[in-house]
Amino acid sequence: MIRIGIFGSENSHALAFSRIFNGDDPRYEDLRVIAIGGEEDEASERVRSECGVEFLAKAPEDMLGHVDAVMITSRDGALHARYARPFVERGLPVFVDKPFTRSVAEAEALCTLAEKSGARLMGGSSVKLVEDVAALAAFARDPANGRSIGGACWAPVSMHNAYGDFWFYASHLAEMCLRVFGAPEAAQTFRSGDDLTVIARYAGFDVTMHYTEGAYNYGATVLMGKAAMTRPVDISACYGLEAAQFAQMARGGAMPESFQELVLPVRFLDAIVRSLESGRMEKV
Repeated sequence: MIRIGIFGSENSHALAFSRIFNGDDPRYEDLRVIAIGGEEDEASERVRSECGVEFLAKAPEDMLGHVDAVMITSRDGALHARYARPFVERGLPVFVDKPFTRSVAEAEALCTLAEKSGARLMGGSSVKLVEDVAALAAFARDPANGRSIGGACWAPVSMHNAYGDFWFYASHLAEMCLRVFGAPEAAQTFRSGDDLTVIARYAGFDVTMHYTEGAYNYGATVLMGKAAMTRPVDISACYGLEAAQFAQMARGGAMPESFQELVLPVRFLDAIVRSLESGRMEKV
């Protein structure tokens, strides 16, 4: 049995993953969430009682020696590196929820530590995994469609919360953009009320990103020299896809993304925030 610990019970993701691994799905009969903890005791107790989790952890370190793999699901990305570090130091497979961190330096340091210890990491936004994003990415890379000439993508944002404001929800759109269009060179951010428009600058084309407060819509348009695709993005399968990747890694499989790919969304978001503050195009 692969014993899983989850820290960050205040996030609905913790309950979703616990239901998946502690349910009746035969694909996961070799995995079980046995420890839960987080910033809110009431939330931890709900996961424990509803999903049959064995014990509550007051701190991440309480799980050391009891678990074989860990999921850090705390809502505030500023806590992620600190909560993940004890497990990464010991070489355990670790999932770190979105945003991976709220600091480029912390993201790089966590990945450097994992390279040293042999720990495998994964995480960030699950939106990048869904079928619609994969279809958009495949269209953007199909040479039959000609060269990339631009595009747009959109997703919700939360600008006012206790978990880092913009950072709390921003990874979803940033990672969808990266998966579909690749890594941009720079970004410039414009604000209208609580909505943000970001121009992601690539070599030879631009992508317009729309962060919308209060409009719960995901989608993208890919513009190619010979064709175009506009597609809404259905994220309903995201938890299951993320759980499947984590299960594979916990069983000894490879990381689904490289360390560089884990850090890139943090770099991208950092450039977006720097541009919001400076009013200029900022390098990613």
